[in-house]
Amino acid sequence: MKNFIHLNVHSEYSLHDSIIRVSDLVRNAKKNKMMAVAMTDLSNMFAFIKFYKEAMANGIKPIIGVDICCLNDACEDDDYELTILCQNEKGLKNLFKLVSWAYQKGQVEKPHYDKKITISKAWLQTNAEGLIVIMTNNQNPFANLCHNGKIEQANNEIKFWNNLCPQRFYLGISRIGETNEELYIKYNLMLCSQNDIPVVAINKVRFIIEDDYETHEVKVCIADGEYLDDGDRKTKYTEQQFFKNSKQMMELFRDIPEAIDNSVQIAYRCNVTIELGNTYLPDFPTKNNQNLDDFFLISTKNKLDKFLIKNKFTDEQKIPYIERLEIENKVIKEMGFAGYFLIVAEFIQWSKDNGIMVGPGRGSGAGSLAAYVLGITDVDPLKYDLLFERFLNPERVSLPDFDIDFCTQGRDEVISHVAKLYGENKVSQIITYGRMAAKGVVRDVGRVLKLPYFFCDRLAKLIPLDIGITLSSAMQQSEELSLRYKNEEDVRRVWDMALKLEGLARNASTHAGGVVIAPSALTDFTPLYCEDNGAKFITQLDKDDVEAIGLVKFDFLGLGNLTIIDKTIKIINTDKNDDEKIDISTIPTDDKAVFENILIKAKTIGVFQLESPGMKSLMQKLKPSVFEDIVALVALYRPGPLGAGMDVDFVNRKHGLSQIEYPHPSLENTLAPTYGTILYQEQVMQIAQILSGYSLGEADILRRAMGKKKKEEMASQRQIFITGAVKNNIDKNLASKIFDDMEKFAEYGFNKSHSVAYAMIAWQTAYLKFHYPAIFMAQVLTGDKGKTEKLAPIIKECNDMGLQIMPPDINQSIDDFYALDDNKIMYGLGAIKGVGSKAIGKLISDREQNGDYKNLDDFLVRNISFVMTKAVVEALIKTGCFDKYDDKRHILSNNMPSIIRAAEQEIKNQQSGQSDLFGGGRDNDNSTNEGQNKNAVRQNLKKWSKQKLLIEEKKFLDLYLSGHPFEQYAPILSNIMDGNIEEILNKNKTENITYSKKEQVIVAGFITKITKKSFKTGPIIFVTIDDKTALIELSVKGQTYDSFEVNYKKDQLLLCKCSLSVDKFRDTLRFSVEQIINIDDYLSKNINNIKITITDNDNLKINQLKQIINKYKGDKLISILYKTEQATLNLSLGGHYTINPKMEFFDKIQTLLGWNCITCH
Repeated sequence: MKNFIHLNVHSEYSLHDSIIRVSDLVRNAKKNKMMAVAMTDLSNMFAFIKFYKEAMANGIKPIIGVDICCLNDACEDDDYELTILCQNEKGLKNLFKLVSWAYQKGQVEKPHYDKKITISKAWLQTNAEGLIVIMTNNQNPFANLCHNGKIEQANNEIKFWNNLCPQRFYLGISRIGETNEELYIKYNLMLCSQNDIPVVAINKVRFIIEDDYETHEVKVCIADGEYLDDGDRKTKYTEQQFFKNSKQMMELFRDIPEAIDNSVQIAYRCNVTIELGNTYLPDFPTKNNQNLDDFFLISTKNKLDKFLIKNKFTDEQKIPYIERLEIENKVIKEMGFAGYFLIVAEFIQWSKDNGIMVGPGRGSGAGSLAAYVLGITDVDPLKYDLLFERFLNPERVSLPDFDIDFCTQGRDEVISHVAKLYGENKVSQIITYGRMAAKGVVRDVGRVLKLPYFFCDRLAKLIPLDIGITLSSAMQQSEELSLRYKNEEDVRRVWDMALKLEGLARNASTHAGGVVIAPSALTDFTPLYCEDNGAKFITQLDKDDVEAIGLVKFDFLGLGNLTIIDKTIKIINTDKNDDEKIDISTIPTDDKAVFENILIKAKTIGVFQLESPGMKSLMQKLKPSVFEDIVALVALYRPGPLGAGMDVDFVNRKHGLSQIEYPHPSLENTLAPTYGTILYQEQVMQIAQILSGYSLGEADILRRAMGKKKKEEMASQRQIFITGAVKNNIDKNLASKIFDDMEKFAEYGFNKSHSVAYAMIAWQTAYLKFHYPAIFMAQVLTGDKGKTEKLAPIIKECNDMGLQIMPPDINQSIDDFYALDDNKIMYGLGAIKGVGSKAIGKLISDREQNGDYKNLDDFLVRNISFVMTKAVVEALIKTGCFDKYDDKRHILSNNMPSIIRAAEQEIKNQQSGQSDLFGGGRDNDNSTNEGQNKNAVRQNLKKWSKQKLLIEEKKFLDLYLSGHPFEQYAPILSNIMDGNIEEILNKNKTENITYSKKEQVIVAGFITKITKKSFKTGPIIFVTIDDKTALIELSVKGQTYDSFEVNYKKDQLLLCKCSLSVDKFRDTLRFSVEQIINIDDYLSKNINNIKITITDNDNLKINQLKQIINKYKGDKLISILYKTEQATLNLSLGGHYTINPKMEFFDKIQTLLGWNCITCH
């Protein structure tokens, strides 16, 4: 034979030790005229379907296998490294079991491994049928025995393996440059000869071409956390492990030609056929084993009858519902999907029965009446003119796909229920893979090459933050990146290496929502994977491959907004009678107060789908007045419609600024809800049905064709459409124009079923926000308590609504935010950074058992434990948890070490039974058994300024709660700025001003966020500033870029002059920084008079004021407003007391006299 077949190849899905993409593997096999190739990833079969499909598509026989370790009972340090190949379908299923067991019960601790994935001889003995086993290493346990002079023992061992897989056991040999390679090959050949066992050549392929060795080693170092040039690093691979062609392999083994021939013989013996495209639904349990279709038909009919009676439909109103259900049921039955509907309906009903909130629907499934009456959705498709064929098309057979939203806290319970109902071995979640993305791979490569952190970080930050950005795109967009690549050798080395690794699989994890339910054991279809030695298993196939083999995927998605609604409703319904309780699915959708006070005013923080600045702007223009307007908003606010100006046209038509026109009179009913515009995909389908006689199934095919823009198919569809229209007496030219319009709008059209379902959640949240503001907003805050950076705008919204956010309180706060009453919300301890759930649970449990805490000392004595660390106590102090019960924050903070030591001593004394709590440190008369007194002497050190207090507070809250630092500067800068941020934004909204680049404003605020991005035109820093009234984002580039980067950081005050323009996509103002203003210089030039207000007779303060004035002498005049209950006096200090108005001066005066003591002119 004059050929060779590679039987040991790892792909990128081995995760740690290969850089071979599946497509590259197959392409090179084809290029080298190999009729077959094997893929044997390390301990997994993640990509065997991808490999199978790719190989079959290219005329290459796929040999499916795995490399795996088998435990050696005789010598635990010398395990068997096996390559196991599938001969047939039985072998494939046996391999599924072996690999699954390896993860479920074969993860063991081994030297140089975190966990090694292993199988046992016993497992292989009972599942060896249909498998070919190759002992992979030259230096295998048999050869090692020979090397140690134990040849007889080696022969006995090898006989066991030969008997285990008779005529299917091989010794693999490789010549890849390993130590003592030829010696161990000699041992293997001797054993083969003595035991009549065939030998086969392998090359342990880990990369495609020889030049990729260094790239491969970088990938290995990334996975192992090592450096490439580390002298102590043990190199596990050689430069020879590339995809050699047949000629190279034959030359390499010219002295052992049978080793080459056997690779081809094995390839001929491996013949696995995988059936793709079938569907395997699980068996739905029916009473008395009733026929599934009959059960489905009876269930849907009975439930529809109940719906029609409950809603008091007339006989005439019932007809379209009855006819629609008959059509749907016929299609569902013929396509064999009755079981699918029943399965979904069962776990949704179980969720509702067990208090787990389920969304009203998602995607095209909301267009099904059968789904509605079964309780799968809460959307009446006839009420909203939704189409079943958009979901399930009888003329284009495809699996139905219900994506179900659950309350995030109940989702896992539903999955557990499904597993119990159908069998733990039939249900699992689905795997997904993390990839080596652009920024990450640049940092990884730089680290492995031992380049300085700041170098790698700066290089990675030049890559734009665009979702899915590639290194090639980044190079095109960033001028600085291109320049550095051209001029710097280190940049080129990192970049070129990263390009080769970009996009490779990096790690395995669990898909966010996908769950499969199999009709039999999952291992009949797929191997299983788990991270923690069998605790929770998932499929080794990703969602695409799971569907390819015919398993049905159900999407169990967690939606935080449902959790907010669910918690709000449960709190509202507490202590209510059943007839008084609110059912969120039945609230009215025409509540004018909600439209007027929430939606039209765009007060929509916390309102699902309607929170973004651009959406708020669109709402203010549209002024939604009916539920259909909310449905349209969900569909309109996307890049396509906005870019095409559909939003402008829609708004103008609603408000009579543009005439509402219909392409043809017969389309008025279809297009009236969208004021004559084609907004939804369903409208495209209906137009085809009405004008040209399409069935809705045919119309769905037309819709898909328009979306794909295939010229030949579109030409055919155009002819069908026009011919049908002409038959209906519609002018040919008009029909052609309407088809053109449909084609244009189909590009941007949205699924109305999904819009309606999500508009319902939007409405529910808006309704609760208006009618139960404190309870609802408390839950909105709780939903983001783990993302503290998101809380500031929510709290601002609360303040605008008249809700007061009460600071954290050690005796009143719990983990979550909650409504104290209709106007107050108590801050949640879970939103304090550094205070974990264990610490919160401990302090709340103790409080419930032993009563409120009297002070910090009492708290510490009762709670010092491994979870109540010094860092936790510091966070509680600095966020004001003890403000009501103890000394000021600066005293507690500065004395914390001694307070903690005293508490620890108190505990020791209590444990030893000493009555004198602190060894004589206090008089016994002042001590109590309850620890209510302060146990340590506290030094009253320098008081914190309000500024310092707020900065310390913000470290743990990510926001200013007790006040805002800008309050100190507002009176000083008010005459300099062009209004506060809110005033500038409102001016744009109320007066509809379109700013040009020539129009400028001066703004100021504290920096809350800094983000650097790179573009082709150069780097830009995006800076968010906050002046308490609002937050805005500034862009800093050009000449101001370097100045800002050097001189400014988070929590600093920034004063700048900005040019204004309009972001057309978000319909919001853009602020581009033209000049960063030095505040001291600006104050010196622009302030002429300073008025200082004194409100008491404290001579000490007056003397300190004199000292401060004398320290900052200048030429600006000062006047004093002396204001007490007895008198008010204005004093001009004249030329003897003039000052240079620097910020430092104002800081000192305000620290002395208070933040509102200064007025400037």
